[in-house]
Amino acid sequence: MTNTIQLRVQTSDRIVVDCAVTETEIPGEDGYFGILPGHIPLITELAIGELSYVCNGQRECLAIARGIAQVRADRVTIFARVAERAVDIDGARAQQDRLKAEEQLRQCSSTTDIAHAMSALAWADARLGVVTIMAGR
Repeated sequence: MTNTIQLRVQTSDRIVVDCAVTETEIPGEDGYFGILPGHIPLITELAIGELSYVCNGQRECLAIARGIAQVRADRVTIFARVAERAVDIDGARAQQDRLKAEEQLRQCSSTTDIAHAMSALAWADARLGVVTIMAGR
């Protein structure tokens, strides 16, 4: 059995990652889950969060929002609505977005408004988390 699994992360308009990895951790709707080479096949929905992986011995991280993960023994394919690498994220803007989402959450008047504000807050937190993780390595 090989010690890597191919990870491909793509959005509707680009391939963000296509790399042989030794492990990956994915934000699923029911929580984060890890994938190693030889994992059993599965398909699951993605949540908003940080996707991390180890490629060429280096830990990398992306912010992803929604989509589907398809796992096979030799390949993980992520079809994300949005995926951003740390180098593509403006940390100051993400912090402003977080503050704006917090303010929206305080002013919510319906469950729909709350859901939208919580989603915006989760996205801002994921982006800030990726920037923080990658800056600390």
